Amino acid sequence: MEVSTHDLLTDKCVLHYFELKKITKDIDHANNQELWLKLFRAETEEDLKEIVALEVPEMTQAVQAYHHITALSEFQEKERLWAKARLDESQALNNARKLGREEGRNLERAQLIANMIKEGYDDSVIINITQLSQEEINKYKTFM
Repeated sequence: MEVSTHDLLTDKCVLHYFELKKITKDIDHANNQELWLKLFRAETEEDLKEIVALEVPEMTQAVQAYHHITALSEFQEKERLWAKARLDESQALNNARKLGREEGRNLERAQLIANMIKEGYDDSVIINITQLSQEEINKYKTFM
């Protein structure tokens, strides 16, 4: 139904949503819908071979079409780029986590040093605990 005019747009389209992970592996081979769901759920070449072994012409044709498409160099290049994008994203996230942890440690260390200075710790004690130089401690003192 169209929102503003309330006209019926079509009665020929139906959408179904399936959570493929929740679909069991034991399916009714006479049920066309379950056969297609088995195909969509296939993750390995063995899964595809099982589908072909059912000897349902429509499923065999679908698996052959899949093999044809995935053999094309254009598809393989897009698959390579997609895998590279996933890897790049993963590396960016890991780098962001690393930088965040490092920044957190630096802030915590700066707070510790500032607290030690405020509490009147002797510079030699601060140097011994933090491994900072006298010059670095003096910089902290000027910013306080």
